[in-house]
Amino acid sequence: MLRTEIHPEPTFTFGYIGSGNPFNMISVMAIDRAIAAHGSMNWTLAGTISKREIDLLSHPYRMGMVDKLADFYGQVGCVINPMIGGTGLKIKTIEALAFGRAIIGTLDAFEGIDTNHPFHQLQGTDEMVEAMQAYQESETLRRELQRASYRVFALYMSGVSREYDRLADIIREAGQNPRFAGAA
Repeated sequence: MLRTEIHPEPTFTFGYIGSGNPFNMISVMAIDRAIAAHGSMNWTLAGTISKREIDLLSHPYRMGMVDKLADFYGQVGCVINPMIGGTGLKIKTIEALAFGRAIIGTLDAFEGIDTNHPFHQLQGTDEMVEAMQAYQESETLRRELQRASYRVFALYMSGVSREYDRLADIIREAGQNPRFAGAA
């Protein structure tokens, strides 16, 4: 696990890191509109998306490119992934979990990842902003979400390890089969 230490008083309550691809752009613009409609948040953007020419109403800090991912994750208390659409596993969700961060995300952000915490199963950006506001207001909720995020990552990695072991067994068995012995 990559878990990094979070500063005792992180610079930003929330953070998003990603590329400037169309799905990320749509998602960030949607969460921006929702944040602007509900009040301000202390949040930052990092990665190539922060360099895109988009007018964001909630005025997040644009961190830009970071030399090391730990530089980003060490400065945010909670990662957000407002993903709308897209296909498959969202690497930015797994990455945030691997760095030991609490994460708030939509159903799309957690596609392919087993979780039962309500902040990992949000329907859209308005629900996300409500979750973000609740996170800011409750130390108990912050600790609960942190534990849930740790648990999700541990279960995910356990499943990946089981599948890797299964694949290794299949390869080993194939190597012992005379039919495949000359294939290598």
